[in-house]
Amino acid sequence: MTRITDRLPGLDELAALPLAPGEVAHARASALHRDAPYDQAIGVFERIAQVAAGAPGRPALSDAGTTLSYRELVEAVGATSGALGSRGPV
Repeated sequence: MTRITDRLPGLDELAALPLAPGEVAHARASALHRDAPYDQAIGVFERIAQVAAGAPGRPALSDAGTTLSYRELVEAVGATSGALGSRGPV
C-alpha cells in the first residue's frame, strides 16, 4: 500500500518548486507570526471551511493565471471528495 506521505518531496526537493521570489520567506513569516491561536486538533479542510464561512471571497490559492477564493476551494475539494468517494475503496 502506498500512502500519500510516501510520495511527498523531501526537504531538499522543496527548493526546486517554482515559487515566486519571496514566497518562502512570506510563508515562514506567516506561519511563525499568527495573530490568532491555532487549534491543532482541527484538520486542514475544517480550517479552510472556517475561513470560507467568514470570508468566502478571500483569495485562497493563486498561480500565474488563476486565483481561487476560499469558497471556490471548498467547492472544488467537495467535488473531488464526492468523485473519489463514488469510486469506492482503492
